[in-house]
Amino acid sequence: MTNNPLPPDDLDYLPASELALLVRRREVSPVELVEHALHRVEALNGQLNAYLTVCADQALQAAHFAEQEVMSGDGWLGPLHGVPFSVKDLVETAGVRTTYGSRLHETNVPYADALAVVRLRLAGAILIGKTNTPEFGMLGETRNLLGPDCRNPWDLARTTEGSSGGAAAAVATGLGPIAIGTDGVGSIIAPSSVCGVVGFKPTTGRVPMWPTPPSSRLFVAVGPITRTVADAELALAVMSGPDRRDPISLRRPMPTWTEAGNNRPPRVAWTPDLGQFAVDGDVVSSCERTIRVLAESGWCVDNAHPAIPSPWPTYGPLFLADAWLELGEAAQNSPELFHPEALADLLPGRDVQAVEVVTALNRLTQLRRTIDDFFLDYDVLAMPATATTAFPIGQPPAAIGGRRVEPDWTTYMPFAAAWNMGDNPAVTIPCPPTAGGLPVGLLLVARCGREDLLFHTARVIEEAIPWSSRRPELRASGGTDTALWA
Repeated sequence: MTNNPLPPDDLDYLPASELALLVRRREVSPVELVEHALHRVEALNGQLNAYLTVCADQALQAAHFAEQEVMSGDGWLGPLHGVPFSVKDLVETAGVRTTYGSRLHETNVPYADALAVVRLRLAGAILIGKTNTPEFGMLGETRNLLGPDCRNPWDLARTTEGSSGGAAAAVATGLGPIAIGTDGVGSIIAPSSVCGVVGFKPTTGRVPMWPTPPSSRLFVAVGPITRTVADAELALAVMSGPDRRDPISLRRPMPTWTEAGNNRPPRVAWTPDLGQFAVDGDVVSSCERTIRVLAESGWCVDNAHPAIPSPWPTYGPLFLADAWLELGEAAQNSPELFHPEALADLLPGRDVQAVEVVTALNRLTQLRRTIDDFFLDYDVLAMPATATTAFPIGQPPAAIGGRRVEPDWTTYMPFAAAWNMGDNPAVTIPCPPTAGGLPVGLLLVARCGREDLLFHTARVIEEAIPWSSRRPELRASGGTDTALWA
């Protein structure tokens, strides 16, 4: 099919939008794209453990059909026609194993796609597999009983954090240009940050959720992980829109930023710590270098942040009660099938009292009011995406920024929780790496429904400090691929 074939290595890191354009021009075929992606997964996944399931046969079948559509020349081609994508294994995929990272569902094969998957398929994208996740998305690192821990491609001894760790590692390593992630308390933001890619958590309800997975849906949003801002915007546009099966899905369309319709740049607030969190100095320095781009471009950048309290007294009772409601019976009946860390996080939910839930709901109302008031004065709030860079697997830091902390995910990925609870859209974008070469992410947040402000701000930074040419160095050797190939 190809008129002017690209060298194979060039396909690894081309943006999805460019791959789709090459397909429409018949310069590369969907079969070539999918075969190349599958070969790369086969070569590298043994080192990364980014994929739990690879649906090679289904992907190749879909690729051949997509190629026939291109060659016929008489059909409409979607904006992602022929482009490979992956899906976090908390999200249902018809005919493809969906484990939720748990031995409880090790052989589960859903009958229907989640709506985000449906929409990407309708846009022409081709599913190649399911990415690694901790059990029911409950841990701060991507580990479960189904196989080895997911590893960070920038340093295989370090973590991807969680819970969309497999998705972020896959995108960072060129194992597909788009991954679907989910985020309930930083699960897209943190892994994307420490893996050096773009992770977008939209306004709650922007991407409808159906079917509902057998785990907590509290504060959860579905969003894309990509290597470029443009790909994140394209993927989110494809997945967005209301659906009657999700009563909280947003009816209003996602706005589009235009210079003509805005007489000034967005007003930005910057905070290194939200006034409360410990943060490593190299993370703050990298983020400050990045945010300086906006000030040097004439944007108004103030040192400010909303006066919000610690999110954990609000989040804790609500999450624990919800998770126990969904998983408590299974935890009591089959504790041996749970990862010990997930079980330890889950069990306190049985003791949560009604008064604790009501108190947390009252705090949640006040939190949202405070956040909404802040965004009357500012368009975008910027801060570090995580408090540290990726740490050695299984060794969360006991000190951050010179302060002793609990070695727990609430201290190394503390920044995203408030925006999940506030329903605000958020995106992490890569900053200059540390002296040791580890990725750092800058987190941008906007008022509910204003994803366009984040895309515009992120594009300006991306143009000034391009990051897509940064690539981890992995060779096709070592490791045993434990993913299920089908």
